Amino acid sequence: MAKKRFASRALTAVVDGKLRPNQIDEVISAEIPNPETDRKLYDTVTKNMIHGPCGALNSSSPCMKEGKCTKKYPRALLKDTQTNDKGYPLYRRRAPEDGGRTIIQKTRGHEVLVDNSDQAIFNIRQQGNVNVDPRDEVQTFRAGRYVSSNEAAWRILGLPLHERYPAVTHLAVHLPNEWKRRLQGTPVDGWPGVKAGDTLGRIYTVHVSNFECYCLRMLLNVIQGPTNFLDLKTVDGQELETFRQACEKLGLLEDDNHWDATMEEAVLCRSPSQIRELFALLITTCGLSNPLQLWDKYKTALSEDILHRFERMNQVNDDLCLNEALTLIEDKIITISGKKLSDFGMPTPQRRGELSTDLIKELSYNTALLDAQDRNVALAVASSGIAATLLSGGRTAHSVFKLPLNLASEETPMCNISKSSARGALLQQCKLIVWDECTMSHKRAIEALDRCLQDIQSNRKLMGGVVVLLAGF
Repeated sequence: MAKKRFASRALTAVVDGKLRPNQIDEVISAEIPNPETDRKLYDTVTKNMIHGPCGALNSSSPCMKEGKCTKKYPRALLKDTQTNDKGYPLYRRRAPEDGGRTIIQKTRGHEVLVDNSDQAIFNIRQQGNVNVDPRDEVQTFRAGRYVSSNEAAWRILGLPLHERYPAVTHLAVHLPNEWKRRLQGTPVDGWPGVKAGDTLGRIYTVHVSNFECYCLRMLLNVIQGPTNFLDLKTVDGQELETFRQACEKLGLLEDDNHWDATMEEAVLCRSPSQIRELFALLITTCGLSNPLQLWDKYKTALSEDILHRFERMNQVNDDLCLNEALTLIEDKIITISGKKLSDFGMPTPQRRGELSTDLIKELSYNTALLDAQDRNVALAVASSGIAATLLSGGRTAHSVFKLPLNLASEETPMCNISKSSARGALLQQCKLIVWDECTMSHKRAIEALDRCLQDIQSNRKLMGGVVVLLAGF
């Protein structure tokens, strides 16, 4: 009835051109209701629609900002509703002396007199009692929560508020012989150890550095209905050895034309050592589809410096030269990713057991000539790089002995070489060390070499019993 009456008066206001205050008061009230005529409305308003007190009475209220209430409370008290040309009326909020009602609001032992100038929710914390939690989270949630008409109807009808079905389970991609059976689910008849469920499986992403597993993931997304790893390796009835080969046969891998161009440009302006480092980076981080093809194309440039060294020693051996190049590349790959060349479809270099590249290099001299000179493994080092190039197979003392850089500041410097390392195996077989331009080195460098050789040779004699020729005086 109130809505019909307001609509009728609103139509009259349109005709007259003005909405009168008494017409607004009939349908809109900003005052505390009369508890005698409408007790339910009175209880609802006084419980859920009182704001404050804020301001000086409660400066920590959430509505306060820069000392003022952001909700613009308390509002000005008005004896009558006022209208203006902007269309926003100021509702009647009568003071107690004009007939307005007041209530006593109790908040944790405090009593506050509230009139028509404060509406919405407020909270006052009790002070002085540290044993009592001043926060009433349940009341705060109930007071500050808004339930729309849609949510209210949804709850009244008892419909579910939140649901996610089916659940999603992450599946790890693994190579053969790494599998862990699923523990949850219903056993499948005829398939021992296999369990079924109503969840969706989503496989994890795989980094390209783990290329074989990366190829397996691609095959899982392409081949339909595989029941084992053999199905994933079989393409057009042909069983392949690796998942990489299966991806190549299916055309899932991009060609290496852009990496081929990178290598071609590097060959023109880079040293063989830098080219090997670039090739190792391409293999480990760029996901080459066929690194063996790039190796076959650029193996001469990758081993050019090694071949030049062998020619100077009159020991030209292409297989040994390429094997050393592969060994150097694999050493870089192990440093970068902890993997070996075989993990990327490349041939495995022959290390003569676990012999290091340095030892292979020292054993590759003309053995007949060395036997005639009664020499075993000998090392030629120099204090500077220029002097090292003048020696047959010469290198700097810092690179061979791994001398510390802060020799001047350490009292007892040590070489960074252990018995079990590849460099340690080389020094164990070494019988002679020629150190050119030794006067350019710090005395503690020679002392560090002495401690290192005594430890590696397990000999407490000077230099571990190794003959050391110091030249350059």
